Amino acid sequence: MDTKALSIFKNDETKARFTAAYDEALAEWPVAYESCLVTTGFGTTHVIKSGNRSNPPLLLIHGMTATSLMWSSNIAEWSAHYYVHCIDVPGDFGKSTLLKPLTSKEAAAEWLQELTSELELSEFHLLGHSMGGFLALNFTIAYPERVRSLGLLAPASSFAPLSRMFYFHMIPAVMFPTKYMIDRAYIWCMSPRHNLTCCRSPIEL
Repeated sequence: MDTKALSIFKNDETKARFTAAYDEALAEWPVAYESCLVTTGFGTTHVIKSGNRSNPPLLLIHGMTATSLMWSSNIAEWSAHYYVHCIDVPGDFGKSTLLKPLTSKEAAAEWLQELTSELELSEFHLLGHSMGGFLALNFTIAYPERVRSLGLLAPASSFAPLSRMFYFHMIPAVMFPTKYMIDRAYIWCMSPRHNLTCCRSPIEL
């Protein structure tokens, strides 16, 4: 296996700028936290931990092109009841590194299985948004005995395939993130013409 890390950044300079902005935002995390890197066969995964270790563990997986920082508005409430682990998905934005791509459902489940084993979490609550919802559901199907409850927030391509219009609006916003492209994608997603639903309650297993 090639030991050189794969990256979505154009060069080391842009990665350094992103990392500095990430750390600046993380400094405003509203509760006490621990930041660590966990090694798996797919690379290193950055995890932000908050809450009391004696509370039930909860894993949060962000949506595509987001990071664990997306949970900052909710982390105070969750960490009051759970020992929360916010995960930066390798291969996306964030502080994780990727050595081996998650090119299949099996690989994605294996990565999360390795990660949670390294974190010494035998059972845990699991919640994911969008792409993170897909990863959470995919893991639960593969390892149902590990998941106490599953929460899905608008899980991507999990119960129905994504429409062609989704790619038509989203890919330009990701590839060419100008204000016009981002606003165009946002307006399309928020349009009342689309029946965008999510699973609002945990699925007890």
